[in-house]
Amino acid sequence: MFRNTPHFHGRHRARVIPVFRQIGIVVLVELGVVCALWGRGDPALTLGLMIAFPVVALSGRLPMRFLPDSFRRALQVLLAAGGLWWCYGRLGRVPSDLALGETLGILLLPLLLRANQREYALAVLLAAVLAGYGGVGAPGPAYLPAALVFVVVVLLLSYASRTAGLGAPIPPAGTTGTYGSLDRGVRNRPGLFAVLHLGIFLAGWFALAVLLPQPVRPSVGLAPVSYPAWQRIEFFRFWKPRARTPEEAPGQRGPSDLTDHGTPGEAGRERGRLTPEWVGRNTISSVQGAGRAAAGQDLVFRVRCNAKFYWLARLYDVYDGQTWRTSRELERSPRAVLRRPIPRNTVGVEQNFTVEKVVSPRLFAAFRMNQIWWDPTSTQGASSIAAVPIRRTWAGATLRRGETPATPFQYTCVSAVAFRPDPQGTAVWYDPLPREHYLRLPKHAVGEQVRQLAAEITADAASDLEKATALRNYLRENYTYTLEPTAPPPGRGPLEYFLLESRRGYCIHFAEALTVMARSTGLPARVAAGYAPGNFNLVTKCFEVYEYHAHAWAQIFVQPYGWLTFDGVPPAALSLRTVPRLLGAFQDPFGDQWSLRTPELAAATMVQGGEDEVVAGARKDAEEGAVSRLVGSFFERTQEIRDAAAGPGGVPAAVRAAGAAARDALDALWKRLAGGISQWWRHAGSRVGRLVRGVTAFVRGLSPWTRGVAAFSLLLVAGLVVQKERVRRTWARIYRRYRIRRLRRELRRVYPLRTPQTVFLAAEMAGELLCLRGYRRPPGMDIGEYADWLHRRRQGIGAEYEKIAAAVRTALFSPREVADRQVEEVFQAAMRIHAALGTRFR
Repeated sequence: MFRNTPHFHGRHRARVIPVFRQIGIVVLVELGVVCALWGRGDPALTLGLMIAFPVVALSGRLPMRFLPDSFRRALQVLLAAGGLWWCYGRLGRVPSDLALGETLGILLLPLLLRANQREYALAVLLAAVLAGYGGVGAPGPAYLPAALVFVVVVLLLSYASRTAGLGAPIPPAGTTGTYGSLDRGVRNRPGLFAVLHLGIFLAGWFALAVLLPQPVRPSVGLAPVSYPAWQRIEFFRFWKPRARTPEEAPGQRGPSDLTDHGTPGEAGRERGRLTPEWVGRNTISSVQGAGRAAAGQDLVFRVRCNAKFYWLARLYDVYDGQTWRTSRELERSPRAVLRRPIPRNTVGVEQNFTVEKVVSPRLFAAFRMNQIWWDPTSTQGASSIAAVPIRRTWAGATLRRGETPATPFQYTCVSAVAFRPDPQGTAVWYDPLPREHYLRLPKHAVGEQVRQLAAEITADAASDLEKATALRNYLRENYTYTLEPTAPPPGRGPLEYFLLESRRGYCIHFAEALTVMARSTGLPARVAAGYAPGNFNLVTKCFEVYEYHAHAWAQIFVQPYGWLTFDGVPPAALSLRTVPRLLGAFQDPFGDQWSLRTPELAAATMVQGGEDEVVAGARKDAEEGAVSRLVGSFFERTQEIRDAAAGPGGVPAAVRAAGAAARDALDALWKRLAGGISQWWRHAGSRVGRLVRGVTAFVRGLSPWTRGVAAFSLLLVAGLVVQKERVRRTWARIYRRYRIRRLRRELRRVYPLRTPQTVFLAAEMAGELLCLRGYRRPPGMDIGEYADWLHRRRQGIGAEYEKIAAAVRTALFSPREVADRQVEEVFQAAMRIHAALGTRFR
């Protein structure tokens, strides 16, 4: 990676690293610090180091006359001493591994101060230690992507260094060596040679990947890992805007505004506006417009879970035609102990919640919460937060009145998710109310047209799951989600008006319509309220749920699973993203299955132990490996050829058998190669489509002013790239003009001293002027020959430059000093060249 490259800093010659390689190493150092210190180390130190690394590296390329080498060495000693002092002060307050990691980060600064290749090699070694510790070692897998990027950058730098000398220039004309036209073009362009070399390598790697595929395993995040991937990550306030608590947020309800059942108190009624607290009330109605509550932008909570669910706050089971209400049976505390056994047709899924803003006394979880406990490592400590009482209900949990912990606080719960069918084919009815209760509909509110529509939609369905899915898909494909629906006219019910006329509504309209139609077809159903899954963060591997994710959906009892989630709102209207945005559009660990198959059934492929027989069989077959099958096939074919040779046909039969085996092998190889390329093409197309949709969504989310600035910046960059040669020449001329002004000022300053320095400055200024006006000195030509060359092209300028050349030869090679008269001639000749040529552009 590091090759000795001579470089000049003024008069000082040192082996410094090339600029592009230096940029790559600075990126490696930044990645190492991110892996080891981001989110764990001292926030001010981490950000300070990340800002200082490129600045210090840039200062290493300054000429020695601006930043002497002795000053750099002294500054290195001071920085190293500062790192040791920091380690001494931190060892008693933080774990030793974190203190040493911070010290290594500080020691990277003096290594980048001098652009010396040996010191940069040591910096790469220390950065690799930090990346290995943070990305693969003890802190956890959240920083594994940064470690992978670190490895990729190291490989690219090493590859570029090793292939830089392969594309050597061709020998000049008249020398020995035969080169074709293509070979000549490649060898004159080392960069093109490296690109071709890399392309051939990638093509060979792709062919091997197609012939010898690796087993594919589902993974949550950027890459599967062998160690536990659900370690805790603290979210420092320094890294993000602090989430406001209800007491601090102006115009927001605090815990005192909520009753024990989550209904608005007197203070909430006086404010007269809806907030995400509607997800915890014991009544919900599409007429009151509660769907407008999801307009806030504050972060409510984070949740870690290896599957994608809706986060339930409350269930609504009683319908009177306009309002849904929670019955007392669903809100009563269960008689069983706090940690009940998980039913046989369900699988326990653990979730770790970090609440950043209290919007309701309800504690959210995936349906159906079976166990819950406070996290003993919460910010308040085990003793204080454990004293906050939790009241259990049949479907969830809630805080006691006035007992709200200070944010942020954490709790862990286990939900019994019904994605494993009952072995007997009939789901067990775990519910405090009978099945008939969830089939009741008010006759005056649900007309015959609604019932007939539901019957037509489910006419071709052969099972309960097909019925529920048909109803959900009908709403998704034929209705529009909006936060500004049209109010029903007087005398018309909101349900019939939404289903039969307007076809526009928000989440409660969809949930109400889906629940009513499911009940009319004989499926037990109810309305659920809470939050949509939220934005999945690929870096921290957790769902980030904001106020605008407040949502309502339907729960339908489906044999042989149980209660499943069905959402009639189109998934695109839920404002769910995988962040970072561009990377999330390309690498979504959950895909679209969670919304197409219902979240519970899609979770079967993500939660350990939830795979069906088809998925398990395919995985087992993939794990056998292509190499073992290839070896087995080879030995079988060999035995067939031996049998043919030993038979009556003899050697001709064996040759024919060998030819048939070769043809079969080539056919199988071609089919596998074609199938692999076709599959890769489809996969790449889907990934590119996701990336394009992500970029489009990102652009649409920008303000018009930001779009205009970005478009102007892109056009400017495109213009600079297209006209890069003209831009380079323009900047070179501007720099030469600047040097000419400096040289002229310096020449006037030293002219009265009559020293040889005056002669050298005059020669340098004349050379810059001549180069600027197109009279660059040809290579291999000394200063006397250059004067004759100028005299033939421009006689007056050549005569003046001959005086300067004679004085330079005298100053360099003559034992006597340059006479004052000759210094005066040189100065006047330089001024006359300056007056004749000027500094204007051609």
